[in-house]
Amino acid sequence: MKYDSSTPYGLSWAGYTTVQEAYSWDPVTVLSRPDGTQGLVTEAQVAGVEAPLWSDRAYSPSTSLPTSLDQFPAPAVYLDFMTFPRLPALAETAWSPALAKDWRSFRARLAAHGPRWTHQGIGFFRSKEIAWP
Repeated sequence: MKYDSSTPYGLSWAGYTTVQEAYSWDPVTVLSRPDGTQGLVTEAQVAGVEAPLWSDRAYSPSTSLPTSLDQFPAPAVYLDFMTFPRLPALAETAWSPALAKDWRSFRARLAAHGPRWTHQGIGFFRSKEIAWP
C-alpha cells in the first residue's frame, strides 16, 4: 500500500500504511476476536512475521494501467522506496515484545539510518513522520 497520497507506486484501497502504522502493527492484536475482547493466540504462539512486497503496481502513476515502459522504475528503485523505512519497523515488531516497543525511541533510531541509506544509494521514502538529519 502507499505511504500517503504522494506515493507514486502502489494502491490505497485498504488505506495508506505509514511508517508509524507499520511499526504499530501487532500480530497478536490482528489475531483477536472481532470485538477485540480476546486474543486467539498469545505472543509466544506467533512464530514470526512476513513482509510481502507486491509488484503488480510497480509503475507510476499506479492508479491506471501503464501506457509506456517509461512508467516502470528500475526494480531496485521500487524495492528501496516501498520497503525502506517500513521494513525496519516490521523487523522491530518481529524481534521485540509488544510492551518494549516505543515509537518515539524508534523514530530517533530510524532517523540515524537515513545518512547510511543515502550513502549506500538506497532510495528510501523520506517519511515526514521521521526527523531525518
